Amino acid sequence: MKIAITSDNYLRKKDEYPERWNALKDIVKQNEDLGVDILVIAGDLFDKDYVNYSEIDSIIENSKLKNCYIIPGNHDSQISQRHFASNKIIAVAETTLKIIDDRQILFVPFLEGKKIGDEIIQFEQLDKNKWVLISHGDFLDTGYSPNAYEKGIYMPITRSDIQLFSPGRVILGHIHIPSSLEKKVVYCGSPCAINISETGYRRFLILDTTNLNLIEREICTDVLYFREEIIVLPFENEEEYLMNEISRVTSNWLIKECDIEKSKIIIKVFGVTADKIKVGEFITSGFKKYEWLNSTGPDLSEISLCEETDKMYIAKEFLEEIKAMELPKITY
Repeated sequence: MKIAITSDNYLRKKDEYPERWNALKDIVKQNEDLGVDILVIAGDLFDKDYVNYSEIDSIIENSKLKNCYIIPGNHDSQISQRHFASNKIIAVAETTLKIIDDRQILFVPFLEGKKIGDEIIQFEQLDKNKWVLISHGDFLDTGYSPNAYEKGIYMPITRSDIQLFSPGRVILGHIHIPSSLEKKVVYCGSPCAINISETGYRRFLILDTTNLNLIEREICTDVLYFREEIIVLPFENEEEYLMNEISRVTSNWLIKECDIEKSKIIIKVFGVTADKIKVGEFITSGFKKYEWLNSTGPDLSEISLCEETDKMYIAKEFLEEIKAMELPKITY
């Protein structure tokens, strides 16, 4: 059996952030097309102060889903079964062990002041390296980035917990940056960007309960954010250098041609140049296919002016040294 998992939808009024609702509808539609009839939302389906739950009732009730498990997160920790009318919705307001296709799935909601390990320890019957944890909180490991949307530690699980309780898979909400599927602890990532820090295509996950494999499915969102930093140096062939940088940046984004019109970008430029206005015009022209998130175009505030031509050669040597360095790859 396959189970779809998402988190951090941050739903508010439809007319306020319709793109968040549309992302959820796309997830439901894709699952219907794939024949996946169980959806799990690992926390923060709703943003703070949201009260009209009839809209989510309608989406789930009118879908082909068999069940939708909603785990409360730190933004919607107040939700419980009484908030929903649809019989398909199961609000997991307390830690619950479910058997789905002979697989132990432990749902752990966000509980203020608690740690995930405090909840797991209540269940002695968990099959080591076979059971699955789905929850909402922070994995205290240096390989993961903090949640840029809010500061602090929220219902943590530690590496020691993983070693002690031996889950086969841990799937978490809370961190909006999607993490590698190669790891035992995986963050879904937000299905629709909440702000510019959440760049690129968004995803939801499908868990195969027979072998615990995860696959990701791309979500069709209304908007895509991209943010990049470019270094400019006072070369004689500055325009050629910038053209190559723009090509490199856009290639790394991997944007489909059909999605360019819904992409919004922020470009911050650092470095030194002899003509700041010329750099701004060239970069604006180089990204003319894209919509600027800010109406002023590229951010040139960190560029310094330099008219000393001998520094061009120093800059060129410096850049070549950087390119020759084997820098460690950062993964999340």
